[in-house]
Amino acid sequence: MSYPYGTYPTHPIPPTPKSNRTIVLVLAVVAALLLSVLGVASVMMFTGAGKTQATPAPELVLESASSVSNAPFSPTVALTNRPLDPAVRNVVVRGSATPLGQVVDGTAPGLYASSNEPPCDTAALANHLLSNPATARVWAGVFGITVDQIPYYLDTLTPVVLGNDTRVTNHTYSSRGATPYQSVLQAGTPVLIDAYGVPRVQCSCGNPLAPPASTPLAGYRTVNAPWPGYATREVVSVNYHNHHTTVINNTTTVVAGPEAVAPQQLTLIDLNTLVPFLRTAGGILDTTGLPPMAGTLPTPAQLNVPFTTDDPVLQDANGVQADGQPAENVLRQAQESPGTTESSATDTAAGPSESTSQASAGTTVESPAVVPPAPGASSSAAAPAPAAPEAPFSAPPAAPAPPSPTQFVGSGDVISSLSFSGAGAVVTCTADDPSASPVVLSCTDGLTRTVLSSNLQTSAVASATDSAGVWTVSLIGASGPQSVAVTSATWATTPTTTVAPPPTAQTPTAAPEPTVTAEPAPTETTTTTTTSSPAAG
Repeated sequence: MSYPYGTYPTHPIPPTPKSNRTIVLVLAVVAALLLSVLGVASVMMFTGAGKTQATPAPELVLESASSVSNAPFSPTVALTNRPLDPAVRNVVVRGSATPLGQVVDGTAPGLYASSNEPPCDTAALANHLLSNPATARVWAGVFGITVDQIPYYLDTLTPVVLGNDTRVTNHTYSSRGATPYQSVLQAGTPVLIDAYGVPRVQCSCGNPLAPPASTPLAGYRTVNAPWPGYATREVVSVNYHNHHTTVINNTTTVVAGPEAVAPQQLTLIDLNTLVPFLRTAGGILDTTGLPPMAGTLPTPAQLNVPFTTDDPVLQDANGVQADGQPAENVLRQAQESPGTTESSATDTAAGPSESTSQASAGTTVESPAVVPPAPGASSSAAAPAPAAPEAPFSAPPAAPAPPSPTQFVGSGDVISSLSFSGAGAVVTCTADDPSASPVVLSCTDGLTRTVLSSNLQTSAVASATDSAGVWTVSLIGASGPQSVAVTSATWATTPTTTVAPPPTAQTPTAAPEPTVTAEPAPTETTTTTTTSSPAAG
């Protein structure tokens, strides 16, 4: 075989010498690249920019009452879309502010609203899910139930309208499963709640709802424009009725108490009359034509736990660690913007500074440190001094002074009169009959108000008294519900003794009634009608 380019060389070919200019250019390029890498590394090391950009704050989706999910579980089953009357907003007596939001008991009177017509078509949702098995399996999986149990579970829920902007864990649908995300639903949104008042379904899209993550609201970046009146200090987080929320260094812990029997009725605000009324919890579906339910439904206590997940992607999206505690980037974001995520449109709204809404280390929210004095005890001795201002962050120097502790006098098991400050004057309201429902109050400002009788009883007064000893109660006036901080209140004994006398008092009158001239009636029908009268004369 011959060399293709002619005669094969008989001696080695010496290498072509490189020019000095080429060597200098190569060295210059290498040096420039090295300096660039070192410069970027220095900036990242000293500024921490690389770390911050790699872990942005997770999203908190603001969902207005008229919004539609981009991945719904069903067509809308909401039966109302009318704007919420301002008199219905924020009526409920709320607990102390925490990084979670205003923590409230789900069964608190006035937390939700409704009317004679339910705001959601629960049967339509049940029928849609049962007609779409794939969607139904994903929906049921959120609650840990089977598809056959869906109508029975829906029958335990009650359709209502949110009375407050409410924080939840929402879910979107896909064929791969339900995707959870942190959300705030606007007041006026129709939802289904369980027997303990925890939102479970968003009626406009059928999306399953769950309690929110135990993370500070300020640790998220909001998505979607806030609606008029939105402010993080007004957002509520619904607590399972016997859970206690404790905040330590911006970390929230929810501790469950012993399970209790679910309440049979919920106290709602009538959307038309703005007056409280009782509604039976659940029982809205007719399940008689369905086969008997196999197995048992999970209890509200088993379902109403803060959000957790084993999926690292979902942990990042919801701002939690594997154990449900706040992720590092959420805590960092909360520290950089302490306690406030309000829009600029609502920053000027009157109200306490958001910095004062941060609970101090070790503060227990749902169990007030101070309750009203026991009936029969001296109120002056039991009344605590105002709580020292919490200062995880500096409060504005011009912040209004907190209300003084409520002064309780007398003894008994029900409040018979109360006083509060209104329009610069003290208004005293006296119950006409503390045992009536609702209780009618005659007030010194000339107005008549009403209040639920249950709100005047010992247990309700204790739970509505905050850690500073201030009892707050919702009164219904001509302009709608009004939450007032009570300055003084008088205990009285429920007039149970007045129930016994009526039977005793009726027995004397019952004796004449057998003779109620029913027997003289025959004498009146004698033939002495017209002629006996002149004869008598």
